[in-house]
Amino acid sequence: MSPATLPEIDNGRATSVKLPAEPRLWELLAVALCFALSGFAALLYQTAWTRQFSLVFGTSELAVATVLAAYMAGLALGARTVERFLDRVRRPVLTYGLLEFGIGTAALAVPMLLVAAEQLMVALLGGQAEPPSSEGWVQTSFYVLTAFVVLVLPTALMGTTLPLLTRHAVHTPEQIGSRTGLLYAINTLGAVGGALAGAYVLLPALGLTRTVIVGAAVNVAVFGLAALIARASPTARPSLHKPSTANLARHRQRVPLFGGWAPGYRWILPVMLASGAVSFLYEVLWTRMLGYVLGGSIFAFATMVASFLLGIAGGSLIASRFARTRQMALIGFVICQLAIALCSAGIYLGLSTLLPERAGLAGNAPVAMAVLLPATLFIGATFPFAVRILTDDPGNAAAATARVYSWNTVGAIAGALLAGFVLIPELKFEGTIYVAVLANLALALLTCVTVARAPYVWSTAVLVAAVVVAFLFQPEVPEKLLRTSPLNVDRHGELRFYEVGRSASVIVLEQDGALMLRTNGLPEALIEMTGTAPKFSGEFWLSPLAVIARPGADSMLVIGYGGGVVLDAAPPSVRHINVIELEPKVIDANRAVTDLRKRDPLLDPRVQIVLNDARGALTLTGK
Repeated sequence: MSPATLPEIDNGRATSVKLPAEPRLWELLAVALCFALSGFAALLYQTAWTRQFSLVFGTSELAVATVLAAYMAGLALGARTVERFLDRVRRPVLTYGLLEFGIGTAALAVPMLLVAAEQLMVALLGGQAEPPSSEGWVQTSFYVLTAFVVLVLPTALMGTTLPLLTRHAVHTPEQIGSRTGLLYAINTLGAVGGALAGAYVLLPALGLTRTVIVGAAVNVAVFGLAALIARASPTARPSLHKPSTANLARHRQRVPLFGGWAPGYRWILPVMLASGAVSFLYEVLWTRMLGYVLGGSIFAFATMVASFLLGIAGGSLIASRFARTRQMALIGFVICQLAIALCSAGIYLGLSTLLPERAGLAGNAPVAMAVLLPATLFIGATFPFAVRILTDDPGNAAAATARVYSWNTVGAIAGALLAGFVLIPELKFEGTIYVAVLANLALALLTCVTVARAPYVWSTAVLVAAVVVAFLFQPEVPEKLLRTSPLNVDRHGELRFYEVGRSASVIVLEQDGALMLRTNGLPEALIEMTGTAPKFSGEFWLSPLAVIARPGADSMLVIGYGGGVVLDAAPPSVRHINVIELEPKVIDANRAVTDLRKRDPLLDPRVQIVLNDARGALTLTGK
């Protein structure tokens, strides 16, 4: 049977159905341009939406994680949904263009929906007597539900695009991995451009709303280009399956979540779910750590995201040249998991040598590249390898792409939430990197045993390599990094406290008879120690000056606890003090040095600590 035919069972009779004609070169190039622009717009939206949500829900780690999870959940939902209808699509490029138009239209509605969400939040949860904490389940549930409702339509439409274009581009077994990887790389390269252009050009020049409008305009342009491509190729591409009664009944059935693929190879799906989780664990970890060097501005964040995505794109592009057979894809996937572990362990151990003498974004972008690029090249290669492993049939390539994409994205959601809320706060930097490296080694072994069903000798070799790496890799506290600051302040002093929280890492250094509290490397407070001469900082005078300005006030609000220095001089006339603090580890740091400081505001009965973002807390109180 030639590669241009596909076997089909029709009422017990085997037939052969012709596959769609191979697209011409100019069609493939035009489709590639469309997909690059699509990735550009998607990262514009993600950057702008994250900031727009922060204006409504605040900048707490919960709010940020909720937006990211809702964004990726929509992508996974879209990929999973389109899988059921791929074989009925006769004009995949035109359908793709219509979906891009839908993305742009839905994106324009997001700001209006956010305004309505804020009004609804105030109506349901507002008017509270005291500023509320973000730890409660009511506020958390509202964030999760609202973010998903607002973002589900545009993001779900985004999730359908890669499988549709795979349906158009893949026509032989050799093209399954190569063209899927190529499309994935092109889309990711466009996303790199969107992240950088959004942060450095569009947001500063146009603001949030107009940046979203630019993204919508790009989507509309993609629709126009896709329509031209479809019009130049007017012949509808036939369905990959004959529309027999048996086939129609089969396709109306729900596609099973796990089955439907060749035994053994389908195990690549849970492996990719775990791989997605570990990949986002790395992204969160390295982003938190690189913040010490690059700072916490939107420019620094965009630089880190672009570096991560550039590695993903490069790895996918490289893998597309090797994922031509299932055997090569299996070997490549195992090598990638091992390489991710080795690169990540090596970068962590050598991080102190990569740290620049002076921190800050200017001139230090290469540091982000050096840290992120090695492992992300192999992370990006796993996607085309996994698609090629899952199917050997070009007729199933689009469905395989959708399935792998949805499983991998669900894993990414779990990894991002697990990293931000559990692993990094509990295990800190050194423990988290160790868990991530072990996870990649375990995935390599699991792939050998369950997916590749490799010979005993090869599985044993991978097991031995994993045990050796796990034994030799003993990560330590990255103390040199912890002392680094984007503001290039003094690094000396004894480390008295070190913890990593959900939104910031917190350290306390003892310097020249005083305690210096820093979050993400930024100096927050100078705390006087017992038995030292007074060192009244400017912060000390803030509360007396406020009372001088409003002598009749009997309550006070302080945003950000820091070292509690503002509270040290709060006059007795103030009978109640609310302190809204974003990071709980800041309070833990102050409690840890209670015996070393002259005064401890936490012992003041007037002080009430509220753990929340200030904007979110003040929106919901009438005080």
